Amino acid sequence: SQTDPHCQDSPGMPQLKHLMMSDEEPMPSTSGAEDLNPDDPDSFWNEEVPLEPSALGDAVDSLLLNWSQIISNTGTRHPSVPPSVDHVKEVAAIVVQGFRDACADLNAEFAKVALEWELENGVAAEDERVAALKGSISRQVTLLARAQAALDLRTEDYFCSSLDAPSGGSAGAASAPS
Repeated sequence: SQTDPHCQDSPGMPQLKHLMMSDEEPMPSTSGAEDLNPDDPDSFWNEEVPLEPSALGDAVDSLLLNWSQIISNTGTRHPSVPPSVDHVKEVAAIVVQGFRDACADLNAEFAKVALEWELENGVAAEDERVAALKGSISRQVTLLARAQAALDLRTEDYFCSSLDAPSGGSAGAASAPS
């Protein structure tokens, strides 16, 4: 019950002042983040729902910003007086260093997120790791079989070609009496 005259709804009272003066809990504003379902990748494609800010998102933004800086600094047109070689080298070193740092930051964030996921989902992470190891073993067995087949084929070709070659040259000279 709003018996306080300051809390009564009036068309002239701004909403912020009304919220500050009322005893009721304000209704949380919906940001749309609750509509995102991590198990449903299609829910992330809704561009009307902004993603929550995160360190990974900041790292991706930084990488894109540094990439665009590299692209903008590699233009083929220059002002009427071209920059000196030292200036170009200095700018290139700064831009490349920034891009390299952004790549390292993004890599670190991916590693951090992957580690957090592994810690939160131990069984699923273990199953995923076992499946990846089984796939690696299968690929190695296939590569070893291919390598063995290639070696067998070349060995056979070598021995077939050496048997077909005339044997009169060096063998005859080695068997001649001294």
